Amino acid sequence: MPDRPFNRILVLRLSALGDILHTLPAAAAIRRAWPGCRIGWVAERHTAFLLEGSGIADTVHVIDTRSPRRSGSMAAGSRNLLRALWDIRRQKYQASLDFQGLFKSAAIGALCGIPYRSGHAAPFRREPSSSLLITRPVSPAPSAVHVIEQNNALVEALGLDPRPWTFPLPPVPREEIEVRKIVEEMALGEFAVLHPGAGWPTKIWAPRRWAELARRLPSETGLTPLFTGGPGDVPLLEEIGSRMPGASFRQCQTSFLQLIPLFRRARLFVGGDTGPMQLACALQTPTVALFGPSTPRRNGPFAPEDISVHHPLPCSNCYFRRCPYKMECMNIEAGEVIQAIRDRLSRIRCASSTQTTARAEPAP
Repeated sequence: MPDRPFNRILVLRLSALGDILHTLPAAAAIRRAWPGCRIGWVAERHTAFLLEGSGIADTVHVIDTRSPRRSGSMAAGSRNLLRALWDIRRQKYQASLDFQGLFKSAAIGALCGIPYRSGHAAPFRREPSSSLLITRPVSPAPSAVHVIEQNNALVEALGLDPRPWTFPLPPVPREEIEVRKIVEEMALGEFAVLHPGAGWPTKIWAPRRWAELARRLPSETGLTPLFTGGPGDVPLLEEIGSRMPGASFRQCQTSFLQLIPLFRRARLFVGGDTGPMQLACALQTPTVALFGPSTPRRNGPFAPEDISVHHPLPCSNCYFRRCPYKMECMNIEAGEVIQAIRDRLSRIRCASSTQTTARAEPAP
C-alpha cells in the first residue's frame, strides 16, 4: 500500500469491450476516493470510444498494437506505437495498474518509466511470465471469484474501497434519439433483446434454438423479441430469420453505443458471454445469460437476481474457441431458457412489490 495518494495513475486495459466494462468499477473507485488524481487509460483504437466522454479518464491514450499487421507497413505501425508511448511517458504517471495481464500491457508501464507498476501476480495473469515487468504483484482474495472482484483487488491494494460498483459510461443523446425511433417504428411494446452473436464460435447458441425461443416468447412471457447484432452478425441473423416462417422476425443492427439506450428500454436481455451481455449487466437490465466454454462464476452476471443457464461438464471452463466435443456445453434447450426467463421476470415483480431494489443508471 502506498504511503500517500497518487496524483497520476495509468490504467492498462486495452481491450475487449466486455473486459473494459469489468474494469470500470476499479477505475471509478480511484476517481471517488482521490478526486484530484489524473487518470490515464490505455485502450486499443477499436475500444477507446467506450471511454472517451465517460469522465472516468482524464486522458485516453489510443494505441493500435495490430496496426503493423493490418496496414502491411511495420515501420508506420511502429512509429504510431512509439508516438503513443512517448506521449504516455511525458505524462509522468506515478503508478500503473495492469488489468490485462499480458506482456504488451505490462511492457507499457515499464517502457514508460512508471515507478509503481501494480498488476495481478503470475498465477492470475494470462501470460504469467509478464509478471516480471510488475513491481507490485497482487493476488486476489480466495473469495474473489468474479473478474470484477479480481480487478478490484488492484485498487484494494491501494487502500481503496471499490464498492459500490459503478460503471461510468459516455452520454449517448444521439443514440437515444435513434433508438427511440427504432422502438416507435417497430411498435415493440414490452420487449426482450435477444443477442445471438459472440466473438467465439463456441459461445454461439444454435440458430434453430434462437428461432424457437423467439417464436415462443410472446405467448409464454408476453414479451416481443427483438434481435440485435452488428454487421458481422448478419449471416447468423439471416439464418435465424429463415427458421421463423410465418412468425414476426424483428431485428436491428446497432452500434455498441446504441445498445445503451436500447437496453435501458428493454424489459429483458438474453445472450451469451459477450460484451453486450456485460453491458446489460452494467446497466442493470434483467439478464438471462447462456454459458458454454467459459464459467459464469467468473464472467457471468453479477447481480444475484440475474440467471446464467449453464450445463457443467467434465470439460467445462475450457475457454476453447474451437471445440473437439461437438459443443455439448451449448446443448441448451429453448424450454430451459424460457423457464429461466420466467424465473427472472418473477424476480422483477417480487422486487417491485417489496420496493427493495431500484434500477441504476450509469454514472455520467
